[in-house]
Amino acid sequence: MIAVVTGAGRGIGRAIAIELARRGADVALLSLHAPDETAEDVRKIGRRALSVECDVADSRAMANAARKVLAELGPPDVIVANAGIVRRALVTEMDEADWDAVVDVSLKGTFLTARAFVPSLVSKKRAASSRSGPSRRRWERRARARTAPRNGGPLVS
Repeated sequence: MIAVVTGAGRGIGRAIAIELARRGADVALLSLHAPDETAEDVRKIGRRALSVECDVADSRAMANAARKVLAELGPPDVIVANAGIVRRALVTEMDEADWDAVVDVSLKGTFLTARAFVPSLVSKKRAASSRSGPSRRRWERRARARTAPRNGGPLVS
């Protein structure tokens, strides 16, 4: 099994990557700063780790990361779009640049992660979905993004 985890350099992303390795996955670790410490921990478990320094809010960086993952580990079976940032401020006190940064990493980054990696999931016929039955089979044939303005993220069906 091959997994891709964004935000894998620390916190929840790091914990997810290590747990996936414990469960038998080779892990591509994507993070703004090289997640070398996480990669070392994954290798200690006996799994392959690919450390990729990239900005999830940069479409070119994500496309390059996807090419690197495919070339070095192969197509993923699992994608965890975990990268996110928080700016602790009241909306009345937050400046627009901070708001834009949160949206770029947490929302746009999720979209770009899906856009970069979902095609390889679909081609592998390994679609991760919380749905079952005919809906899941449709998803495996083609992934279609729908906007989810209330939730702030793309839904794939």
